[in-house]
Amino acid sequence: MPTFNTGELIDQLRASLRRQLLRTEELMLLPLEQLATAPGPKRWSVLQVVEHLNILGGHYHHRLRAVYATGTGFRRTDTFRSGPWGERLTRTMQPREGGRIPWRMRTLGRFEPEPASGSSNALTQFTAMLVDLDRLLVLSRSTGLDGPRITSTLGPLFRFKPGDAFRFTIAHNERHFIQIERTLADLHRAS
Repeated sequence: MPTFNTGELIDQLRASLRRQLLRTEELMLLPLEQLATAPGPKRWSVLQVVEHLNILGGHYHHRLRAVYATGTGFRRTDTFRSGPWGERLTRTMQPREGGRIPWRMRTLGRFEPEPASGSSNALTQFTAMLVDLDRLLVLSRSTGLDGPRITSTLGPLFRFKPGDAFRFTIAHNERHFIQIERTLADLHRAS
C-alpha cells in the first residue's frame, strides 16, 4: 500500500477541499431554477448531486467528527500508510486526467437524492460539511491520520483509517464535481 508524507497529504487534501468550497460558493450564485433543473430523464440536477454528496459525505463526516472528538486511539507519525480497502476504493473513486471517470457505478438506493426541492439548503449544508472537514484535517496535524477505523458506507466489512476516510470522501466529491460541470454544460446547450 502506498505511503504518504502525512503533512503533505494533509496539505493536498485541504487544497482539494478549498477548491471544492470555492466552486460550491460559485454555484450558490447561480439561479435556483438552473440548479434545480435536471438535464434529462434519469439525470440529476445540480442540487440533487449536492444532496447525494451530503448523504454519502455526511456518513464519513459524522464518523470522522466522532473519532477526532475523542482524540484517543490515534498514532501520530510523519508518514501515513493507506489501508488496502481505503486505497483501492479511493483509487476507483478518484477522477483521472481530463476528468475521466475510471469506474462508473450505480448509486445504491439509500444514497439516491430526493427530487430537487428548489431550495439551496443542500449547498448550505455541503458548505458547512466542507468547512468542518477542513477543521478536522487541521486537527489531524497534531492527532494523526492513523486511528480508530471508520466503517464505510458499504458496511463493516470495509473499514477505513481516518486518513483514507478523508481521501475517499474528497475523491468522491471530485468525481461528482465533474458531474456538476457536465450537468451545467448540458443545461447551457439545451437553452
